[in-house]
Amino acid sequence: MNGFIDIVTGQVEGYNSFVAISAFVTSHARALLWRLIEKTPPGHLFYCDTDSLIVDAEGLKYLEYHIRESELGALHLEKQSDTLTIYNAKDYVFANKRKIKGVRTTAKKIDDHTFGQWQQRSLKRVLWNEQEDNCQWKWVEKTMQAGYKKGTVDDYGIVHPLVLDETV
Repeated sequence: MNGFIDIVTGQVEGYNSFVAISAFVTSHARALLWRLIEKTPPGHLFYCDTDSLIVDAEGLKYLEYHIRESELGALHLEKQSDTLTIYNAKDYVFANKRKIKGVRTTAKKIDDHTFGQWQQRSLKRVLWNEQEDNCQWKWVEKTMQAGYKKGTVDDYGIVHPLVLDETV
């Protein structure tokens, strides 16, 4: 970007990894998810993540054909709930349980947007310090961002995605 090229040295790809496989699986999953989103009528899909859709009963009717509980890669109906509160991407309350990426269900709620939890030090750090027999934990606090940053939410709760200006 802007004529600069970043060159990263000193890092190697993990042993026994083949990036093309994971890239293909990810792109295939995203394409499938997009096709399912397009099948769901506007106003009946409330949330979408890497591997999930949250729809109402009407939206479910349009996806039922794709639900096959025992088939790998097909849709599964995991939970049903009468209520859904979305605070942000990867931060929502479904079936009276709050799900926040990176925050355990056992985390201590400090305030509405801050959670604290014990986090185990990485195995790499433990081995680097040559303390294999010493399990290390640290207290971390995570503050969630207020406000939705991927679009604007109108008075009816409809999200209008941000669109980049093509003249840039």
